[in-house]
Amino acid sequence: MERAGERARPVWLLAVVPIAAVIAVAFFWAWTSNTPEIGPLDRAQVGGLVGVPLTVAVPVLTAWVAWRIGGPARAILAAIVAIAGGLAVAFPFWAQYADQCADVHMANPVGAIAIVGSIAGATLFFSTIAAGAVLDLDRPRSARLGRAVAATVVVFVVGFAAFALVGPGLFFGQCVVRP
Repeated sequence: MERAGERARPVWLLAVVPIAAVIAVAFFWAWTSNTPEIGPLDRAQVGGLVGVPLTVAVPVLTAWVAWRIGGPARAILAAIVAIAGGLAVAFPFWAQYADQCADVHMANPVGAIAIVGSIAGATLFFSTIAAGAVLDLDRPRSARLGRAVAATVVVFVVGFAAFALVGPGLFFGQCVVRP
């Protein structure tokens, strides 16, 4: 609500928040993968305690912002966040294989990396849609948040299962010289 003497801020400025969240989560995961230990915890524990909740928060935050913005901008915002998330997931794969493949004079598995990024992006997109579907319900705020997180987690499990089924076949034996 606008108070006396305050200027109304454009609602579309909220769209920056989920994009910044994707960038922050990507930097967090990059930092934890390059840090062997963080205090008494190893990087897997930090990823599970901090990284997973931050990652699940992105679609919920995106759905909330999209709900605030309204109109056709909802789908556009979800798509932008999905593309950013897909690129954030695909980039480390590309960086790893760029070095490995160059060492053995082989091409980077661009198709496999694109599939992994597409699975990650689709997971973010559909989890945002699922979270947004339950945020519009006429329920108390805490119940809506819990349902949005639950919907996001369900879609993330499906996306992880898709990656677990497809991923090993895509990358097994890539950039390996066979005799």
